[in-house]
Amino acid sequence: MVALKDSHRFNGYTGLVVTKLDVLGGLDEIKICIGYDFDGKIIKYFPTTSEEVARCKPIYETHEGFPALSDEEWISMAEKSRSEGIGYDAMPEKVRNIVDRIELLSGVPVVSVGVGPDRKASIAKVDGPFDVPAEEVTF
Repeated sequence: MVALKDSHRFNGYTGLVVTKLDVLGGLDEIKICIGYDFDGKIIKYFPTTSEEVARCKPIYETHEGFPALSDEEWISMAEKSRSEGIGYDAMPEKVRNIVDRIELLSGVPVVSVGVGPDRKASIAKVDGPFDVPAEEVTF
């Protein structure tokens, strides 16, 4: 998260697309790095030299994991999000919690979530730039 926030500061993008969320399924917990212990001092920025990075110990925020799902289950979820116009509400609460936390920590809205290798396996945020009627989606 620290590197993402620095990247946003440099590049100023307006939305994030989170990919490969499906591969986190089955993990008991998911950790997000929120800072570093740099020689006993807590820092929330990414160090500028490789020597400084080598001296950093990551500080993690731990979140409850979610069950592994098959590609078919993820695609069905993505199709439901489009056909019912419900976006992220199609995802299980534990998955939404991770996406919400990424948004909050980064300060950048997540506009789409990739949940599998198939082109159909993406879920757009309602009213986001990729939220189009199901009949207009092209694959």
